[in-house]
Amino acid sequence: MFSGLILAFQFLTRIPIPITVNFDEKNLCKSFYFFPFVGAVIGALTALPLFLLTTRVELAALFAVLVHVFLTGGLHIDGLCDVADGFFSSREKRRILEIMKDPNAGTFGVIAIVLSLLFRFVLFKAIYHQPFLLVLSCLSSRLVTLPVIAFSKPVRKNGLGELFHRSISKASFIIWFSLIPLLIFIDAKLLVIPCADMLLCLFVLFLAHKKIGGTTGDVNGAIIETVEILNLLIFAFI
Repeated sequence: MFSGLILAFQFLTRIPIPITVNFDEKNLCKSFYFFPFVGAVIGALTALPLFLLTTRVELAALFAVLVHVFLTGGLHIDGLCDVADGFFSSREKRRILEIMKDPNAGTFGVIAIVLSLLFRFVLFKAIYHQPFLLVLSCLSSRLVTLPVIAFSKPVRKNGLGELFHRSISKASFIIWFSLIPLLIFIDAKLLVIPCADMLLCLFVLFLAHKKIGGTTGDVNGAIIETVEILNLLIFAFI
C-alpha cells in the first residue's frame, strides 16, 4: 500500500517526493484509498497561515490561497477552467470536448479561475478562527470524487478518466464513507457537508452527461474544486 500512498501524493500534490512509483492500474488502485488522507494533508498545510497569522486576517487568507495553489499545482482549478470553457461554449458534444482539450484558457475559463481564487480568499477570511475546517473541506472533496470516478461513464476511452475508472476499487471509498457518522461526535451540523457535497456532485454529473455524455478527468477536477468551495461556504454560515 506504500506505493499507493506515494502515488496519491505525487498525483494530487506538488510536494517533492524522491521516490519513483509506476503510474499503472495496480498502484492507482492502491492510491485511491489515500485520496481523502492526502486531501486532509493539503487542508492542514493550507491552514498553517491561518494558525500563524492570527492578527493579520487578510494576509493569512492570501498566504493560505497561495499555499493551496502551490500544493495542488493548480491541478483541479485547471479542470474547472476547461469545464467552464467547454460547458459554457454552447457548442455540440464533439466541439465541447475539443475546447476542453485546448491548452489555452478562454473567457469562461479565466472567469472561473478568478472566481475560484476570490471565493477562497473571502471564505478563508470567514473561517480563519476555525482553520481545522480546511482539513475537513479538502478531505471531503477528494472523498466524494471517488464514487464519481467509480460509477460515472468516462467519455474518452483513452483518457485519464477512463484509466481511473478501470483502476478504482469501490472499497477505497466505502471504508471512508463508513466513518461519516463519526462527525456527529464533533458537531452534528457537520453532517450537512457530505449531503451537500453529494448533491453538488450529482448536479455536475447531470450537466456533464447532458453536455458531453459522461465525465472526463477535467470534470473530476472541477468537482473537487467546486466541492471545496461549497464546503467553505457552508462552514462560513454554520
